[in-house]
Amino acid sequence: VLSRGDESLSDFILEVYNQGGKLGAFKSAAKKYNINTDYFALENYPFDKELAWDFIEINPGKEFLIKENQRLINQV
Repeated sequence: VLSRGDESLSDFILEVYNQGGKLGAFKSAAKKYNINTDYFALENYPFDKELAWDFIEINPGKEFLIKENQRLINQV
């Protein structure tokens, strides 16, 4: 949820923090704010979808990671 979420989860994240940040806090906050955690955990995102952290420059870059993913899929 945290790695795939965006600004729409800010109240949820603050609630988790206020409750101590443990697993029970995540479950309680998800219920309180009606957050479908399975959506964030299981959703398949297309590679061209802009994600909340895409502005961060990393090495290797996103293009390399996409090519590696495709290469590995083709090996299976």
